[in-house]
Amino acid sequence: PIIPRTKIEHYVTQRTLTRVMGENGVAGGAHIYPAGARAEGTTPWGWDFEVDYARQFGSYAGDDVQAWVTTLAAGYTFQDAGWRPRIHSEFNHASGDREFGDGVRGTYDTYFHSFHRHFGIADLLVRELGEDGAKAYM
Repeated sequence: PIIPRTKIEHYVTQRTLTRVMGENGVAGGAHIYPAGARAEGTTPWGWDFEVDYARQFGSYAGDDVQAWVTTLAAGYTFQDAGWRPRIHSEFNHASGDREFGDGVRGTYDTYFHSFHRHFGIADLLVRELGEDGAKAYM
């Protein structure tokens, strides 16, 4: 790797929907393509981090898709505490639609809205339409 103890991944996916409604009320199909990069790593001193950034482009029932999302996270694991407690902080920010009816879909489309693994069964946080911060003490 370029940076020791760091994994860097690039990705492109595709989502195709056959029946959606665009901002102008016209029904049609959607072809959404997220492309991004993710890096995660650790240090020998107990610190870990994650950085993720993605842009979505494509079409949504005649509207152009222009959206993005980013995640910044860092944590620290106490090495000499006996039971290795960990603190963690995370910031997520996603684009939203600037103006309804302008022909541009700016809301980042989270493919799967369940984040039980990360945020618990309440699913209070989703990476779209704004920003959130999370702190975890494990």
